[in-house]
Amino acid sequence: METEHTELLVLGSGPAGYYCALQAARAGFRTALAEKAELGGTGFRWGCLPVKMGLDAQRQGRPSLPGPSLLAEVERRLEEGLRAAGVALLAGEASFLDDHNLAVGARRVSARTVVIATGSRPAAPAGLALDGRRVLSHADLVQQARVPGSAAIVGADVEGAELACLLAGLGARVHLLEQEAEILPGQDRDLAGPVQAALEGLGVRLHLGTRVLSARPASRGAVVSLAGGGELAVERVLVTGLRAPALPGGLAEAGVVCDAARIPVDERFRTSVSHIYAIGDVNGRCGLAHAAIQQGLLLPGALRGEPPAPAAYPSPPRALFTLPEIAGAGLQERELQARGLPFRAATVRLADTWRGLSHGLREGFLKALAAPDGRLLGIWVCAENASELAAPYGALLARGATVEEVRRSLFIHPTLAEALLEAVRRL
Repeated sequence: METEHTELLVLGSGPAGYYCALQAARAGFRTALAEKAELGGTGFRWGCLPVKMGLDAQRQGRPSLPGPSLLAEVERRLEEGLRAAGVALLAGEASFLDDHNLAVGARRVSARTVVIATGSRPAAPAGLALDGRRVLSHADLVQQARVPGSAAIVGADVEGAELACLLAGLGARVHLLEQEAEILPGQDRDLAGPVQAALEGLGVRLHLGTRVLSARPASRGAVVSLAGGGELAVERVLVTGLRAPALPGGLAEAGVVCDAARIPVDERFRTSVSHIYAIGDVNGRCGLAHAAIQQGLLLPGALRGEPPAPAAYPSPPRALFTLPEIAGAGLQERELQARGLPFRAATVRLADTWRGLSHGLREGFLKALAAPDGRLLGIWVCAENASELAAPYGALLARGATVEEVRRSLFIHPTLAEALLEAVRRL
């Protein structure tokens, strides 16, 4: 078999792999990307983006799961972007033969540098086996031909709450089960409260402090067994919140050290083999798509001596795409209290901004948290499309912005963004 040669080979086409391949090609590396399935991975094709597409459709008054044509458009855009950048696309599952040579489907490929960006895959707790028919992951859900009439969602974490909003909005009878005593555990209650109220308004039945033991097949779906003896009969069971690394084959042959949770990397994202890198979910650093994108974008430059992506993400910007959304950056009040850190807080209703008046808003707010010395510790929004408003807050907090700096900044008027200006004025 003839060996194909490339300078940089990326394994996986999710957010980390896609942006790494784009940036590497534009930086002058001869780049190839190997993908065993449809382009896009969890972030673009099987999870994050398709679920948001369904929620956006619901907001726009046309509730539906993203259909095959829309998902095909996602793939088309990804392929078009890669080919336009000059990335060679290799279809097939990649497996290491040694530290430089890999089998990719029927091909044999040799690369000077290999970037593992294979992401993660859904996992399930003991007693719940994902079967793609009755017990589903998010990836299984977006492939369903129809919306189930009823569903039990295991876990009221971010993913569980998002899926509950989606399915309830599509007319399913939804049971949301959480072993903790509250939904969205760890979030401030003023942020989570509107989401809980919205879920209840959609008819979602909350089962808090409830542990799921197992799910067994039934004639019309599955029966979920609960600790304490209760049972729920539903068409589908959705398992959320648990993931495992999607490891390529042949890591031992390449000399790459890994464990059940991740491929460990150093501060420059190198594995135990100096010319093999791991970015995105598979390295266990941060399970957020935007962190994966950042690692992918910055790795090609790091190969030439530029600073890499952060080695840690203590308080990354993040968003919960529920209805309403929760988004922000930095610490929340609960976290500050748990750490014993003093802080001041100011909350501004979006309805009280001039643009909020123009929009006729009745709900939504922004909360700013600051240390006694004026350094901003957290900025959080709960509102429709909060993620759009909060997107820049991570950059603001990363540079150590203070209340006084923001107060002296120029904000476009009238905008909802002025809620932050008003909040710092009150701090």
